[in-house]
Amino acid sequence: MLNVPEDIEKEFANQTCRFPEASVICYEARQCVLSTPVLVTRPTFVLIRAGVKQIKPQDGREFLIVPANSVLFMRSGAHVMSEFHGQEVDYQSIIFSIDRTFLRQAVGGADHATGDVKIVSSVPAAHALQLFLQLPHVLAQSLPDIERQFKLREILISLMGDQEVRRLVLRETADWGNTEAERIASIVNSHYLSPLHVPDFAKLCAMSLSSFKRYFQKIYGVPPAKWLTQQRLEYARSLLVRSDLSVTEICEASGYRDVSSFVRAFRRYFGHTPTAVRTNS
Repeated sequence: MLNVPEDIEKEFANQTCRFPEASVICYEARQCVLSTPVLVTRPTFVLIRAGVKQIKPQDGREFLIVPANSVLFMRSGAHVMSEFHGQEVDYQSIIFSIDRTFLRQAVGGADHATGDVKIVSSVPAAHALQLFLQLPHVLAQSLPDIERQFKLREILISLMGDQEVRRLVLRETADWGNTEAERIASIVNSHYLSPLHVPDFAKLCAMSLSSFKRYFQKIYGVPPAKWLTQQRLEYARSLLVRSDLSVTEICEASGYRDVSSFVRAFRRYFGHTPTAVRTNS
């Protein structure tokens, strides 16, 4: 699975501006890329400069088509299938990824809306588009910290002129707790049914793997891998009893990628196969 922005930063190190508050990557590719699984580890804006990007959310909705001069905003924890097409020109984009603590300081978190939407596309206003296009050049300069942070806040506020983008950004910041315990609880309760592993959760919490495991054990009393297995399999069992979904569909809905692995884990935990539970319910 491709982790954005970390893996892209490594691949395009010579075209990346990275700071504690944010990173900006000038991305370019000559060939089409089809159906790449992506985990977004930090809130990220993508400006499509040329070509077309397609994103399929983890909830199974249709591909979201994002043409040139449009902006895609993806919340941290979004698990998507990503494609892009260069068509008659190379595919080009600017990826703007923000540290969640800085994002909260910059725009606040006063949003009480609920929902599972994690990505949205918009056509930015001319002023916001111009600021986004200039961002790599601006950050390449040796700016004082306070001036760089002002520039980043300026573009964030301009992009939030779109109401859907604003809603998702504020939901992102509202979910970011003030303590390690709040942060871990928010992340794991929001994403435990996504096909993520323990290191993925550590990245989403902006913590090292060892720190994440230590804090998690202290909060929940069990290792994170054990907790995830329990939550996913209990959820799978409830679907077997109360729904008509197939075992394959329940496997995917419960955070497992492989049906055979899911069945083995289910049998170890409950002592019966998923089919047996459904037959006897």
